Amino acid sequence: MEISDAIRRFVDPSGDDKKHSTALQEVLEYTNQEADKLMLLIVELESSLTAVKDKERNRASLLVAHLLQSQLKPLTASHIHHFCVFFNSRLADYPSVVPSLIALKALIANQSQHFQHKYCDIPDILVCLFKELDVQSLPQTMRFRVFDLLKTILEYLRGCSDVKSVLTASRLHGPDICTKTVINIISAVFGEKDPRCLLQCFEAVSIMCEVFHEEISSSNISCTHSTQAQSIAERIFDSLSCYFPITFQPPPDDPFNITSEMLVSALSQALTKHESVIQHTAPYLLDQIVNPTESVSRLHAVMMMEDICLQHGIAPAVHNLLGELGDHLFDMICTNSPAALDSVERELHSTSKRLMQTLCRSVATSTENWQLFAVPVIQRACEAIQKDERSLDSANTKRAVDVMCIIGSSSFACAQAVHTVLLPVIVPPCIDMFSHPHPHFVAIANSLSLLTSLIGCTPVVDYAVSPSASPLSGNTHAELLWKTLCEHIVSRCQLRCSDSASSTNDTDSMWNIQVKSGAAVYVELLSCLKELSMRIDAALLVECSGAVRQVTANALNSASVYCCDGAWHASVKFLSGLASCGLGCLDAVYKENCSDVLISSSESVQGLEDCRSLFLTIGSLVKGAFDCEDGTVYSGTHTLMNALMGYVVPSADDMMGTKHVAALEALSSVLSSDVDEKSGDLSTNRSAQLIAQWFVDYSGYNGRDAIIVLAETAFDGSLHKRTNVDVVDLVCAVIRKIMGALNMDGKMATSSASEVLHLCANKIASSKTDRNLHRSVIHLLVSTVVYVHASDTIWKLSDSVSATAWVSVLEVAQKSILSLDEPTIFKQDCIWLHAMFINKAEPGPALEARVLNVFEIALPNLLKDSAEWKYSVDLVVWVTRGLVMRGDILISSLNVVQSLFQTHSIPQFVGNNWQAAFLSLLCELLDASIGRDELSIFTSEQFSVVCAENLLPCIDGKISSFAPFCVLVSRSTVHCTLLWRQKLWSRLYSELSRRLSLSGHQLPLLSCICCLASEMPAQVVENDLADITRYSVQAMMLSSAMSGHGHTTVLADRRTGFILKQRALACLLPALSGPLTVEAINDEKCVSQPILSHIHSLVPLLLQIAQQESTSLPGSAAVRALALRCLWKLHALPHRVLHPMRDMVIKGLAVVLNDNKRAVRKLAAKVRNVW
Repeated sequence: MEISDAIRRFVDPSGDDKKHSTALQEVLEYTNQEADKLMLLIVELESSLTAVKDKERNRASLLVAHLLQSQLKPLTASHIHHFCVFFNSRLADYPSVVPSLIALKALIANQSQHFQHKYCDIPDILVCLFKELDVQSLPQTMRFRVFDLLKTILEYLRGCSDVKSVLTASRLHGPDICTKTVINIISAVFGEKDPRCLLQCFEAVSIMCEVFHEEISSSNISCTHSTQAQSIAERIFDSLSCYFPITFQPPPDDPFNITSEMLVSALSQALTKHESVIQHTAPYLLDQIVNPTESVSRLHAVMMMEDICLQHGIAPAVHNLLGELGDHLFDMICTNSPAALDSVERELHSTSKRLMQTLCRSVATSTENWQLFAVPVIQRACEAIQKDERSLDSANTKRAVDVMCIIGSSSFACAQAVHTVLLPVIVPPCIDMFSHPHPHFVAIANSLSLLTSLIGCTPVVDYAVSPSASPLSGNTHAELLWKTLCEHIVSRCQLRCSDSASSTNDTDSMWNIQVKSGAAVYVELLSCLKELSMRIDAALLVECSGAVRQVTANALNSASVYCCDGAWHASVKFLSGLASCGLGCLDAVYKENCSDVLISSSESVQGLEDCRSLFLTIGSLVKGAFDCEDGTVYSGTHTLMNALMGYVVPSADDMMGTKHVAALEALSSVLSSDVDEKSGDLSTNRSAQLIAQWFVDYSGYNGRDAIIVLAETAFDGSLHKRTNVDVVDLVCAVIRKIMGALNMDGKMATSSASEVLHLCANKIASSKTDRNLHRSVIHLLVSTVVYVHASDTIWKLSDSVSATAWVSVLEVAQKSILSLDEPTIFKQDCIWLHAMFINKAEPGPALEARVLNVFEIALPNLLKDSAEWKYSVDLVVWVTRGLVMRGDILISSLNVVQSLFQTHSIPQFVGNNWQAAFLSLLCELLDASIGRDELSIFTSEQFSVVCAENLLPCIDGKISSFAPFCVLVSRSTVHCTLLWRQKLWSRLYSELSRRLSLSGHQLPLLSCICCLASEMPAQVVENDLADITRYSVQAMMLSSAMSGHGHTTVLADRRTGFILKQRALACLLPALSGPLTVEAINDEKCVSQPILSHIHSLVPLLLQIAQQESTSLPGSAAVRALALRCLWKLHALPHRVLHPMRDMVIKGLAVVLNDNKRAVRKLAAKVRNVW
């Protein structure tokens, strides 16, 4: 061989790494990933493979292993089998073990879709692996490669639909090979100590539990293995439990970055993956929780128990442990305060809370499980509270309530159960504290804090949807507590003068909220009352409207004097909560002149967080008023709205960053409320429409357009420095929501959008190098024009001012797209702006010039092997998409695109992603052309042919690259005349068939030929009909082989495989329409000859398509009908050919008689009769 010298240099063990690398590269270039040359190479290596020297045998085997690692082109099943047999035998030679493990992994990882199970390669590898190697006696590096290979094999088997049929394809291995494989893997894992190998072991066992689920769980696989099958789960548990807990601490210089968390997670997955293993794992974990050897044992046990519940719910093994588990979780949560614990104990405390919540969520659906787990925990909490009922602020009570909050927050049912049991226990002692003649303010505040936490863990009532959707609905103790709190706020809380505060003591019957102790009680009163008001029945709020109004007056009195203490904050938040409690509460707030109080407070409020609280409260009250169904808008709403608008865009002299940002956030919040999360539709959001219209009509900006005034604030860079908030994003979000809300009624602020465009153009002209300014300009413009209709004046390029403004803005955007220094999100904004402009701009020379400019700049960048091509592709795709989606297709512009593509062939280096994206775009272009004659002619007769020719060199055998191409070729002929179809066929078919004869990548080329031929008239393809028939049969056989044997995802997408079957069947029909007599089929030139050579495989395949083709894809019934028509045509073959298959066809078609489509059933009956 001409490569013998390179082989000799690589095999020579005395050479250095550089020589070996050079020699390997020469061998790779020689073989060029061709299977035949690889096989010849092994023959050439025979002397080295059988050499006496160990190192020479090692180097020879390693050369073949490296070649297989680099082998990306598909190998045939027979070649794969030969390599598997070769390396299985090499496992017996110790120096060749590592190369053999590398090669076998490369074969499975790179060629898995080409394995044929009739060769039994996978079971042979598994048998040889454990027969030739004692895994635990090998060095660490070898063990790692063994476990890595095992993991790769198991991942391959996990993708197979029937693992048992794969492993038992040969009688040589016996029916119990699955059980033996599981036992061998467990034996190989047992005793492993290296962390890197352990990680692979745990992951392999986890996958094994999925792959061999039946073998592990079944106790009666056969009479001889009934006890052994039961012991498999025990063996798995015994081999893994010895590693619990993981106490591994990685060395500081670990090159593999193995961490303790990785090992803990992998061990947990292995021990909790299978239900039979859990039967042993769950009691062991509970024992570690009850009697831990160290803190980390208990922590890992709780974490693994949580994994069991998340994966399997309440498994049978966990069901029996629920009572004991609940007791110990309660103890772990209530034992100590998290602040007093070390890091491990704190993590244990939080993990125990998560496990408690997960278990409550799981047991809530079963009465029996709830009785076993939750009821005892709730009873213990009640007992702990009753012991300290005179002092509800004790540590034990707080921890018990903490547990109840965890249970209550798990679900609606859990919250209802907790409140039903716990409120009768905790509410009476709390109420008694208020009636005490000398109340202890700290105790009252702490008790109210507990109640607030307990009530706040439940869902908030949406009074507009379901007034009774709350766990507190009908709860008499909750209603009693609400009335009591209202009474004491009104009768006992007062705002005293600060000069008399010093003379007030805590025993006064009137609570001074300016004294620290009184303020603490007042804060907790309002907080608890707010949580109650948002959850109790709406009828109670209406019934007690007088009390609500009095409490509101008290809160407003407190909010009128701004000070940085809890009372002011609590009052503001309470008012915000009332705004969402229905019309009755809203009415009480407005009747107490809330607008005067809040506006007065806004003048003195300071600090960003305080401003946020106040302005969000104002926004909530405004939104609540605008949402009133009867159209009522309170008089104070106008005042509040005007005040909010004044702070959204204050004057230049009064530009205070904190209030400006807080007002923007509040306005954004009320504009985005009640948006449909699924559709994003704002059409039912009454408040958003009215507030947006109010903003546009606001007269406080000295007659200037409100949107323009707001847009100008986006360029005030000093705001960001003062508030550390991205004001540009806030301004753009508000403008986008306002424009979207106005769009609901068709009231577009067209003049506003045009002025924003001119403002942005002027900003660019004033500073052509300020990139931060350019980013703000583009972001603002995209937010403004996104909802503007194509008929609006902003898109009128006949206006020279608008045209000039667009040119300046788009030039900056275009340069930014191609710049390597700009952030990705900004480039996406620039691309999106181009697409909107191309889609909506007024047709004419200006638009065509812009299209030409974009393509002249973007297309040359596609030829550069640099990072610029990705964004150039995105720009081309989106601009073309915007052009195609126009209501008035510009054929002249598309002709410009076509001519540019003719002069720029698409490079191959850009790879598969680019091809797939661009071909998908062309498919969209063809879809858009249907029913539009002028565009149909253009896309079918020019654009598709040009692109097909340019993209032909890119068919490289990778599945994802040819999928859109097949669709493109088939769709491109829909509107073609006969002349153009013939032209397309003559240009492409000869090249495709030539490549098919030379290339090993048959599937992509066969797919293209079938897709192309299926759309051609008979007179176009009659001279090539015999070859086409052979190609279509091969395509069907190959597609079936690859989609079978468990490889359900080998095609790039399901749609491509479906189209391939459809087109291959369509190609068969012309051949079956010819003569099928004995004389005709004896003629070697007969087009039916390829059918006869595959008849015994073709008929079962047609039956399978007729029976099982999925109905979830459009046109699947047509595919079944095509298969039946082919079977109809085949009945004309001679009797000697058909007789062996007659019974099979008749039985198979009986299934199709129950098809869900009447036309298919009718055709099946007809075909069955003739057979």
